[in-house]
Amino acid sequence: MPRYTVILEPEDDEIGGFAVSVPALPGCFSQGATREEALANIQEAIALSLGVMQRDGEEFPADVSPILAKVDAEPATPRAFDLDSLLAADSTRTSGR
Repeated sequence: MPRYTVILEPEDDEIGGFAVSVPALPGCFSQGATREEALANIQEAIALSLGVMQRDGEEFPADVSPILAKVDAEPATPRAFDLDSLLAADSTRTSGR
């Protein structure tokens, strides 16, 4: 039976609970009000994903070890743009087809 790494993320304080994902299975997400519920729910989601893969004759993916890192980020300053110029440039580009 495959074993997969999951990522638990606490949800917003107002909402509470946990969101959980499986890096090796893109699109495999779940959630739960408690850590235990989130883990039980993702276990079911993994089983369903693997069942579909098995039915379709696909190989199960290998587990991945995510690397967590922090990066400094600051908001970019939005640039003003001229919509008419953008539309005119797009029109020129598509009219040559």
